[in-house]
Amino acid sequence: MAKLTPESTFRAELWRDIRPSVLALPGDVALFFLWLAALTLVFVGLRGLSALGYRSERVELLETLHYYAYLPVFAMFLVDLIWKVLAGLLWRKKAGAP
Repeated sequence: MAKLTPESTFRAELWRDIRPSVLALPGDVALFFLWLAALTLVFVGLRGLSALGYRSERVELLETLHYYAYLPVFAMFLVDLIWKVLAGLLWRKKAGAP
């Protein structure tokens, strides 16, 4: 009976395959939370303006701008995700992996 080495185990092979993707995730997650924190601070600031009695028309305008700020953030992360997946697939094919 052949002795299994750590290099030949399923877990080791799986980790070798997914390691580049796993190492790229913390940077993307940190960037996402940075943008989310910025949008949350703006939201809290707008609530503060309303509580302090700032003119409602101006607060509504700022809220509209804040609402539409979510769209480019979402689009940016979606395009980045699609780009990374496609680049990973193309790079893998060029490297000769199945």
